[in-house]
Amino acid sequence: MPSYFSGARWHEDKAWNSAMGVRLLGRPIVDLAAASTIALGSRSVLVSRSRPTALGVSRPTILRTLRSTARIAIGDDAGLSGTPICAAEFISIGDRALLGADILIADTDFHDVQSVPRRHAPMPEPKDTDRILIGSDVFIGARSMS
Repeated sequence: MPSYFSGARWHEDKAWNSAMGVRLLGRPIVDLAAASTIALGSRSVLVSRSRPTALGVSRPTILRTLRSTARIAIGDDAGLSGTPICAAEFISIGDRALLGADILIADTDFHDVQSVPRRHAPMPEPKDTDRILIGSDVFIGARSMS
């Protein structure tokens, strides 16, 4: 049974941590746009400090939604090590997926790469083709990005 966060900021809560079977090693950053959703599968592990991993991590795990319709779904037994995940549309990580130290996953370019000037341009509207689907039993090596 996944744990859900919806439309609010969330901070580490040891009672929630043990009740849902999710392990937090260090303090992740979880930031949700209003009405957006993050679902964490049971027994998933979010590593946000270096000691528990062989390579260490350079940042905490970050789960962030950028729009009210954005969703992040992390499967059962998935492991994330210092992994920023930023969704404007939808990012799904399958059961038992392992994401190596400091990989980066974002389903948006954050600005239109064709427009000039870019600095104050609004984020482009997401499309179904922006979705990122990482399957079950997938391993993504350290410092990869998608």
